[in-house]
Amino acid sequence: MLVRGEPILSLPRSPPETEDEIDEMTVSVSLLVPKYPGVQYALLYATQSSIRRTVRVPVSYGVDKIESTDDILTELYIPTTAPPNLRYTSRGRFRIEAFGGVPLPYAYTIFYAPQSDLPPNTNVNECPPVKRAGITWYGNILVVRHGLRKAVINVAEKDALLVDVIITRYSIQWY
Repeated sequence: MLVRGEPILSLPRSPPETEDEIDEMTVSVSLLVPKYPGVQYALLYATQSSIRRTVRVPVSYGVDKIESTDDILTELYIPTTAPPNLRYTSRGRFRIEAFGGVPLPYAYTIFYAPQSDLPPNTNVNECPPVKRAGITWYGNILVVRHGLRKAVINVAEKDALLVDVIITRYSIQWY
C-alpha cells in the first residue's frame, strides 16, 4: 500500500502479477509520471489476474519523442533477467500487422518473457485469452499499439477483443 510522503522506488522488485500488485503499480506509475517524460497505455495480461488490464507504461528517461518500442519501460511488467532501465533488452517481442491475411488498422507489439529464459518463481498465466490457447504459459504479456505516424500510441478498449483473439491464436508460436 502506498502512502503519500513515503519514498517511492521507480521500479518494483518484480513485475506485478496479482490484482493488488497491478493496482499498486498503477498508483506508483501515476505518482511518478512527473519524473518520467510521459506514459503510454498498454494491455496487460498478468499471471495472477482473471482479466486483462489497461496499464500505464512510462517512457524511458532521456526520451523526448518515442521512436520505437524500446523507448518505453516494458520491464516494469515483463519479467526480465536484464538490469532495470536497460534499453534494448533481449525480452521476447512479436509484432503483428495482419491477422488471418487481413491487414490490421493498427499494428501491435506483444512483449513476453521467453519461456526458456524466465526469472525464478515465475507464475503460470491464468488470464482467459492465454488459457484458451491450450498451453501452459509462464509470465505476463504486455501489448502496445502502433500508430500510423507515431511509433507507439495508447491502446483503447476497442482494441481489447481483437488483442484477446491474437494472443489466443499466436501464443503457441512464442512458446
